[in-house]
Amino acid sequence: MGGVGAAAGLLLGGLSGQIMLAWQFELEGDIPWSTLGVLWIGILLLSVAVGWTVSGPVLRASPLVSLRGDSG
Repeated sequence: MGGVGAAAGLLLGGLSGQIMLAWQFELEGDIPWSTLGVLWIGILLLSVAVGWTVSGPVLRASPLVSLRGDSG
């Protein structure tokens, strides 16, 4: 989900920035796709790392302990 959200945000931001440059400021600009790609990979790795960190205790516990912990 983090990767999809990051991709949507980066694409919308890049395209709207280019439209704003052309229409409002009458300047020519190019979208730095390589920079946006590297940024997207970084955000994707960060969201995966946070997800694994948060779900670590649940993954290490047995299923029965996890289910009993949610009942109360």
